[in-house]
Amino acid sequence: MNENLESLSNTRLDSKLFKGYLICLHATGLSKALIRKAGVSTLIQDENDELQGQLKRLLTEFANNTPILGAAILSVEGLPLVSNFQAGTEEVAVAAMVAGIHSASEQAVQELRQGNLKSIIIEGDQGTIVIISIRGGYLLAITSPENVRLGLVFNDGKRVARNAAKILLNIG
Repeated sequence: MNENLESLSNTRLDSKLFKGYLICLHATGLSKALIRKAGVSTLIQDENDELQGQLKRLLTEFANNTPILGAAILSVEGLPLVSNFQAGTEEVAVAAMVAGIHSASEQAVQELRQGNLKSIIIEGDQGTIVIISIRGGYLLAITSPENVRLGLVFNDGKRVARNAAKILLNIG
């Protein structure tokens, strides 16, 4: 990890990429070390907190308006950004598993020449997991009960993914 911080302190990064990287590190409690090591002003920390707040509000609104059990936004590398899961859910482990499933599915889609991976649906006997790709290297993972109208969850999930991309990539 120190090697990553050393290389960041000697590298000029694109601000959007840097913000995304900072958000990922913040979720694991390393952003303050990154800010000090990279010599970046604390204004970026405030921006990071604001982005996380916006994403958290987006997930809370999603959970309040759609019949889901929980949702999370994470990086394709498996680092959790924000989550709205039931108490007791280990978000770091879930993020790592979702990223692994996404990676394997992406390889399968490419090998079978089906274009780019957009979403994954995993059905269990007690519910469904939907994973939707978000532009910029992020994922939205949604858990829903078994008797839910999956079309509603999927359509609302795609809307949340589009809005999350706007927040993460600072567009519109």
